[in-house]
Amino acid sequence: MSRINHNFVIAYLLLVLLPLIGLGAVLKYGRRLSAPASVDGAWSLQIDAAELSPICGNTIVGMANSTFAIRQSGQNLVLTSLAEPKFTATGTIEGTLLKGRVSPLSIGTMENRCTVRDWLLQGTFDSHAVPKLLSGTLRIDEHDVVFRALMQPTNVSNGER
Repeated sequence: MSRINHNFVIAYLLLVLLPLIGLGAVLKYGRRLSAPASVDGAWSLQIDAAELSPICGNTIVGMANSTFAIRQSGQNLVLTSLAEPKFTATGTIEGTLLKGRVSPLSIGTMENRCTVRDWLLQGTFDSHAVPKLLSGTLRIDEHDVVFRALMQPTNVSNGER
């Protein structure tokens, strides 16, 4: 075989066959992967205000029927309140299980300041419910509070939620 043909065969193997073998492997093993459930959007939070009143007096009772937004990138979530008290949480979704944590939060006026140290959110996502539903518990310091959240409808005309 001439030197030119030999170089051509090596270039062909490196530039054509190796990428095709790599693509085949990606397609074979990627078949097992699935996208996480989509929880991105605005949510209406429903909590019994009586369950919130023992926590920081009445400073977080306003959370009982408030709204929050979830922004999602893959399994990672950022939850942001759209009402008082303002908070931001980070979390993940695995299958239908959602977990989140809120950083310590100081709420109220200078005279009536309350610091909530530990907020943990655990819930399940029901994509078959209409509207979509998140339900679970919100652990605020040592108190477990049951919550439900309903996804707000998307405004299709201008792309907003």
